[in-house]
Amino acid sequence: MKQLGEVINCWRTVRRMGIREAAKVIGVSHATLSRLENGKSADGKTVVRLLDWLLHDAPRPSRSTREGENG
Repeated sequence: MKQLGEVINCWRTVRRMGIREAAKVIGVSHATLSRLENGKSADGKTVVRLLDWLLHDAPRPSRSTREGENG
């Protein structure tokens, strides 16, 4: 879980989100989010919420970026 916590912290930092704001958006308590960021385990439901947030909020390559990679 430590790696997941590092990813969560990185995403929050990039988005300049505080832990309470991120927790509210994700739908977990700030204490739960803090524990996860510190490498503690979580139940499956919480992990699913976190992954959904990370995947939904992940940047998508722009069309011009994709075209540049192909040619």
